[in-house]
Amino acid sequence: MPASTARRLKWFTKHYEYTVTNVVDVALQELFARHGVPNIDSNGEIVE
Repeated sequence: MPASTARRLKWFTKHYEYTVTNVVDVALQELFARHGVPNIDSNGEIVE
């Protein structure tokens, strides 16, 4: 991870009381939605 990204992440987690894991999860969910990655069903399988 570039140093500038790490600093911004540290600032964000401190000011908004998120964990790094929460930030990564939200970012991945938004990325998946933007690119049309299907959701999973109740069995944990990809729904296409």
